[in-house]
Amino acid sequence: MELVNTLDRTVAGFIRDFSKAVLIPDYVTIEIDWDSWNLDDGIQAQCSKVRKRHYLIEFDTAALETDELFIRNLSHELTHVRQFMRNGLKPVGKSGWQFMNARFAYESDLDYWFAPWEVEARGMEQAGWALYCSRINSDASLKIPLDIIKRALYNM
Repeated sequence: MELVNTLDRTVAGFIRDFSKAVLIPDYVTIEIDWDSWNLDDGIQAQCSKVRKRHYLIEFDTAALETDELFIRNLSHELTHVRQFMRNGLKPVGKSGWQFMNARFAYESDLDYWFAPWEVEARGMEQAGWALYCSRINSDASLKIPLDIIKRALYNM
């Protein structure tokens, strides 16, 4: 299980550092699902609340194409974890959301792009990538081994 150990060490380290930067408390459980394979409608990753203080982030194989794409997706979804916890982000009905005590509905693709929680999460993608680059510049062993991860997943 060297893959799991390497993965846990590198991904968990990034999650810990990013979570600290965006004020996600230590007592929160963040579970990563590598086996999602094909999420709906071209979605590369998604976050959901499993129960109080426990969140699941699922990745499509498309999110594993490059280190940068993976880190940006992970940062985006970790931002949603913080939003679920601190800003009251939650689904309401089939296509509605509540965020910061206001309700929003997706009536078009533009509604998604301009939803305040998505705008914030897209901004945090760049911040997460900068954090990752600074980590691997100081210690190359912190680089997430996506090539090993992809080989293992494709051979399952």
